[in-house]
Amino acid sequence: MRRNMNRKKYGKLVVVLFLVLCMMFSAAQAFLISADPFEGIGLTSSSQPLPLREDNYYTWEDLFNDATQVDPSMSYNYEISGGSVRMKDTYPLWTDPAWTRMKQITITNNAGEVLYEYALRILIPYDADMRPDYGDLRFKHDASGDVTCNYWVETADASSATVWVKIPYTPLGTSMMYLFYGNPAATSQSNFYGVFTVWDEYWPNDEQISYHANNEGAWDSDVGFGNNDFLVCWEEGQPYYPPYTWGFKQEIRASMYDSDGNRVVFDNLVYSDNSVYYRNENPSIDYGAGKFFVAWEHYDTVANPTVATEDIKARTVVRSGSQLTLGTVINVCSATDCQADPNVQFDSVNNRFAVVWEDARNGETNYNL
Repeated sequence: MRRNMNRKKYGKLVVVLFLVLCMMFSAAQAFLISADPFEGIGLTSSSQPLPLREDNYYTWEDLFNDATQVDPSMSYNYEISGGSVRMKDTYPLWTDPAWTRMKQITITNNAGEVLYEYALRILIPYDADMRPDYGDLRFKHDASGDVTCNYWVETADASSATVWVKIPYTPLGTSMMYLFYGNPAATSQSNFYGVFTVWDEYWPNDEQISYHANNEGAWDSDVGFGNNDFLVCWEEGQPYYPPYTWGFKQEIRASMYDSDGNRVVFDNLVYSDNSVYYRNENPSIDYGAGKFFVAWEHYDTVANPTVATEDIKARTVVRSGSQLTLGTVINVCSATDCQADPNVQFDSVNNRFAVVWEDARNGETNYNL
């Protein structure tokens, strides 16, 4: 009985030892796998990261100085300029796809000042994509944003159209205007009064300035502007034209208009000699220091004076209500032989008028200024 109990005790001990050994073996095996997780599964460990495969990425760089790195088989309708690339023929002001054609027009403002509401005359050659009546013409200016400019078609035929475009704002230097066309469904927006005021209308419809007898004429007009008035001067009278007239009778006359085109002074005398015959021609005008200055050619007071008697005279002109107040006549030049074709300019720096003319005091084959 005791022997059987000892055997059972030893048997339990053997089983316990076996279980302990199994547990130790399992722990050791687990320790080995944790120390090298790649062992036995076909992987190798490394202290350095593996490099990427070269076909998994691609580096591309282009400064867009030219098109050498652009694939023409994969790219089209583009343009490269100034280190940038953009779609070709795209413009911010081309907003309506119904107009399928556009032309750029470069405008140069060398007037020395910004121009507002300026009417620009343009000759537009006919394009096969235009309507035959030019009814699809439209204009925009880059300084005015997405605003369609008013325009007026003055004349048009099968080859070209003369168009006046009113530009709201024209900066100094160069700017760009855009002509749109190519819309067969469009109707004309041409409008004279959208471009010109009532005063502007006078010139195409004629404003008669001079009124003279049927045996007289009027020639060589000049215009000056100042103090919101226009002064218009001309020569008027009879030329030497036998057998109808046997002597010159020509004087300098003037009318004045305000800035709205209303006549404020009508057909006043500026100069005439107190003699039977007189010849005065080619007036020139400028304005400054509150007055107009008029210079003209003056001849000897004989029936048919020669050019050798030409001198230059001048006087100031000021408006007084509906009449002109005339200053003292000035002998600008009375040198020998011919002095002709005066031109007057006001010097605002020195506050005085300058008169320039052609001068033949050294002979009519040796003209000077």
